[in-house]
Amino acid sequence: PPRGPLAFVPEDALASLDAILVDPRPPHVFGAAHRPGALNDVGNEGFAVRIGASVPFGTPIVILTDDPEQATRLRDQLLPIGYDDVRGYASPLPADATRAMRIEPLDPRHAAGRTDGAILVDVREPHEWEQGHLPGAVHIPYGRLRERMGELPMGRPRIVYCATGVRSSLAASMLEGAGREVRNLRGGFTAWRAAGLPIER
Repeated sequence: PPRGPLAFVPEDALASLDAILVDPRPPHVFGAAHRPGALNDVGNEGFAVRIGASVPFGTPIVILTDDPEQATRLRDQLLPIGYDDVRGYASPLPADATRAMRIEPLDPRHAAGRTDGAILVDVREPHEWEQGHLPGAVHIPYGRLRERMGELPMGRPRIVYCATGVRSSLAASMLEGAGREVRNLRGGFTAWRAAGLPIER
């Protein structure tokens, strides 16, 4: 059945909904400032697929956008996969700007020269990993990250990457929400390869 536009959720009502907050802004915008605990799933044609892989089925969702039409459009993308408990939309930024979180983007050359013992985490699918990956990387597809997060040693920062930076921003937001120190590789494996940096197979 057709559904009407989504309702705006005011700041004081957000916590009581106990919903997963999904921020559909581009990774560089999300990384610069976002709500604590928000998941970054870019609002493009792959939006629903990534939600299906990373958000437990049946979980209430609030979409973080200032654009009510975008909120309704993304809600409608979720309906065919059975994610029908979208409670509304809310501002992507907390009312108290000092509470905003940041995920630092790292360009490939900085990531290659890191000296802080950071762990590289490849969140792509197995067939992508097999075609080549960053030397020394750990492979955990983003859809398995919730259950396998414990495999990553504590106390070391994580640098996550995918093909272009979209799935890794989602993975980075999941790790950040679990209290882990994390950075996102800007441009992903594509940018790493374009920079002529070493690749393992």
